[in-house]
Amino acid sequence: RLRRQLRGDLDKIVLMGLRKEPERRYPSVEQFSADVDRHIKGLPVRAQSDAWTYRTAKFVRRHFIVVGLSVAFIISLIAFSITTYVQSIRIEHERDVAAQQRAVADVQRGIAENAAAFMIELFEVSDPSEARGNEIKAREILDQGAKRIRTELKDHPELQATLMYTMGKVYMNLGLNRDAEPLAQEALQVRRQLFGNMHESVASSLTLLAEIRRNTGELSEARRLAEEALRIHREISGPDSLEVAEGLRNLGTVHYFNGELDIAEPLLRQSLDIYVRHVGNEDARLTIVLDMLGRLAQARNNLDEAEQLLERAFQIESKASGRDHPLTIERLHNLATVMQSKNELDVAERQFREVIALSERVLGPSHPTYAAALSNLAYLLQSKGQSDESKQLYDRAVELNRRWRGEQHYSVGYDLSNIGILELDRGRFKEAERSLTEALQIYRGALDPSHPYIAGALTMLGRVMLEQGRAAAAEQTLEDALDIWSKEYGAESAEYAIALSALARSWALQGRTADAETAFKKSYPILHRSLGSDSESTRRVHDWIEDFYAQQNRRHDAAAYFETFSDATQSAPAH
Repeated sequence: RLRRQLRGDLDKIVLMGLRKEPERRYPSVEQFSADVDRHIKGLPVRAQSDAWTYRTAKFVRRHFIVVGLSVAFIISLIAFSITTYVQSIRIEHERDVAAQQRAVADVQRGIAENAAAFMIELFEVSDPSEARGNEIKAREILDQGAKRIRTELKDHPELQATLMYTMGKVYMNLGLNRDAEPLAQEALQVRRQLFGNMHESVASSLTLLAEIRRNTGELSEARRLAEEALRIHREISGPDSLEVAEGLRNLGTVHYFNGELDIAEPLLRQSLDIYVRHVGNEDARLTIVLDMLGRLAQARNNLDEAEQLLERAFQIESKASGRDHPLTIERLHNLATVMQSKNELDVAERQFREVIALSERVLGPSHPTYAAALSNLAYLLQSKGQSDESKQLYDRAVELNRRWRGEQHYSVGYDLSNIGILELDRGRFKEAERSLTEALQIYRGALDPSHPYIAGALTMLGRVMLEQGRAAAAEQTLEDALDIWSKEYGAESAEYAIALSALARSWALQGRTADAETAFKKSYPILHRSLGSDSESTRRVHDWIEDFYAQQNRRHDAAAYFETFSDATQSAPAH
């Protein structure tokens, strides 16, 4: 304790008084005594260095209460100033947020008021005082609204884009794709200007435009738009969102219509998995994916699977939307095509006629679903031998598709191809060739070169040439068909076997008996296994083989060949 007391000023005072150098000691006893007195009073002493830190420390010790209070006051003042500053910034930020929210609310209220005023004025045309006894149809209201959107909503681009998108979708659902396209395109442009390229509303517009382009037969452009929409959905919403499910469904549908079944199927199944995880197994949003998977299974001749998927889609949609809803009508139509493929013709005919009646009442006689049902019913009646009514329905379907989808739409080609088949069955070979040639021209302009529709038309055109005795021309046409069938469906498919049997027939007529016999013996077992002995195609090839052996006086070889099949004794009538 003494050591601590002696350190500092006392130590310095004693050392200064004991220094050997006179000039460094106290000059007098009075100054020595005065330094001791200053130490006792807490004042700075002469023996210490005159540093500001030393003097400050002595001052603080003498006045530590006052200094402490002053320091505390200064710290409190600083803390108060900081708190006040932070609070002022927070208040200013909250004021800015509130002002921004008020501005957004004002904009939204303005949009709502303008939308309400726009729609009120639009539908006032139905008021008797305005209509003056004239019937106002939905199409007329849409047309008038589409004109006014471009001129009256320029100052509200977001509302303008929303209404353009909505009206474009309505036009598309009415089958008016040519009217829908410019509205969808303008909505996309406005939304890109407002929000940039990476925005959900931009993706929605791309999806709509892709569907329109798919409906008009522009499948390459539809694929590009669908791929861009899916990329935006994945980046914004994540890989397992409902938006991505829609994008996968849309892209898969485009690939299906382009005949790319192996690409379409995994996209559609992934879409279905996402939908099920989000909404369960009975939600109406599943039906469009189930419908596409059913159609894909039908295209692969997996008819039981196709029926199961399409029946499920129809039941869910019917329960959710009602039997007379446009989507339910479409589901029933696609189910009827499967029943027709399964040769349950009475069931299919009843369903097609119901679709036609519902479509005419709900959608109008110009809707694509109505035209498709006419075409499919015509094909069914053709298979039942009712060729006159069948031809009338085909002609009506072609007329509607040309009017609403365009002269070069693949649906027109599809109907023309079916007319060609009908004329072939009726023995009108020139008319058949003309229809099939026109169908091929449309297909080649609208579809991928390897599309099954092209292969089907080539197969039928080859058969027409055979009936006209033009075996060499038929050979080249059928070889082109076989090249597509082998790539798309494989050499064990019924489609490939039908074309190969026709090629065998052309070789037989040209005297290439060895090649013809080999091709016949390869094609017939496939048809017998895939389609059954009673199918028209199997019976036709059966007859061709019998004729082939008869021309060579080898009837016993034909009999021996057919005995290898379980139902060989059931001889089919000539066709």
